[in-house]
Amino acid sequence: MLDKLAPKPGTAVVSGATGCAPVTAIEFDVLAQRLGKDVAIRAFSTMIGNPVEANFPAGIALAALAIANNSFYPNFETAEKRAAAVPTSILVSSIGHYRGEGFGLLERI
Repeated sequence: MLDKLAPKPGTAVVSGATGCAPVTAIEFDVLAQRLGKDVAIRAFSTMIGNPVEANFPAGIALAALAIANNSFYPNFETAEKRAAAVPTSILVSSIGHYRGEGFGLLERI
């Protein structure tokens, strides 16, 4: 999926990861390999819970708001890395959300 979307370096991530250790670890490892170890990831389930069917649309909405406001979210948790700059693209991930896996890439135009 990531090969088709081809996110550029500097892309931030809005993740719907559930926090379930095995699948979340796989998701974060893949994102770090593709986007670098300093990628800014915001796991929004920390803030809104695990909305099941609404997980991916919620991530798309959060990413769209960040791009529209020319900003990115502060850390939701202390382990999350700060964004080095305001991202012009945001990858939305629901890979950590079992049976609702997917990616979407939003870019400023």
